[in-house]
Amino acid sequence: VRLTIKGFLNTFTKTIFLTVVVFCTVLGCADRDRENPLDPKNPLTGGKPTGLTATSSQDTVFLRWDRLDITDMVGYNIYRRETNSGNFNLVDLVEPDKNRFADSNLNFETTYEYQ
Repeated sequence: VRLTIKGFLNTFTKTIFLTVVVFCTVLGCADRDRENPLDPKNPLTGGKPTGLTATSSQDTVFLRWDRLDITDMVGYNIYRRETNSGNFNLVDLVEPDKNRFADSNLNFETTYEYQ
């Protein structure tokens, strides 16, 4: 956190910044539980849904994952790209109480990646 008030000396800004850093270091602001399953630093999930499986038919890819019990979750963003083709594109937003997604009308001989 950095606070700068117009008209005050630069020393004031440095003092506030230093105070916040010392406060967080002494009282452990940087050390927190990583229990949120979607937190990339969660030691159990790495921020990814668990139990993810993918199967396919001729023109459809089916994704399934373990349902998460998180209140106030909006849903799961499903992104897709053709392998090595650049950026992922948003395909759909799956409701939070669902744990599956079917991506249809795909090209049979094409490899896709999801995230």
